Amino acid sequence: MDPLSISTGVAGLIGLALQVAPILHAYISDVASARTDIQTYLREVDALSQVSELLHSFLDTPATVNGQFQTTEAVLLQTIKSCETCLMDLVRILSKPTSLSRRLLWSMEKQKVEIIMERLRRYTQLFHFALSVEGWAVLSQTPAEVTAILEMQMQMSKKMQEIVRVTESAKVYREKTEQVAAVLEHMRLLFADEGERLMEIQERVEDISRGLRG
Repeated sequence: MDPLSISTGVAGLIGLALQVAPILHAYISDVASARTDIQTYLREVDALSQVSELLHSFLDTPATVNGQFQTTEAVLLQTIKSCETCLMDLVRILSKPTSLSRRLLWSMEKQKVEIIMERLRRYTQLFHFALSVEGWAVLSQTPAEVTAILEMQMQMSKKMQEIVRVTESAKVYREKTEQVAAVLEHMRLLFADEGERLMEIQERVEDISRGLRG
């Protein structure tokens, strides 16, 4: 699977995000009680759109062109597909035919939308992680391989915690650890087969993160 194929998938995400924005704006005018929620959703969709555009540009760099994915099971590819499904579900839920039906159904639909938006937030975090040679290299692997890599990073972070606990460098390792924790959370929820092992790793990562804060 080459970067061109991935680029096409990311371009699709950008297009879907553009479709979602006007639908959300229509909800603000039709369902006054949803205004605050919808404005939050708009910011989330905009953040996803922006990082997708950055990722689309990143795919043209030598780092990605020369580092083609060797498997269709790569985490980034699966994440793009899952994100596309979420956006399509969001469009379907919000595309009610009349303002009356929107007002009547919002209280029931809100929970579904919240679940989708939480997933979209995780995708945005993961795409930000992919915007580096390191992130690209990690996310080009299968879920099992990514789990092993993240576990190794966690162990390294633990060692560095002991060395730099009281220095300014601790901030760097704290941010790195928190980033790893975010990717682990995404992986745990997206890939059920790795879930139990990922949860154990994540708990240890969070312990390290708390230690670096203290």
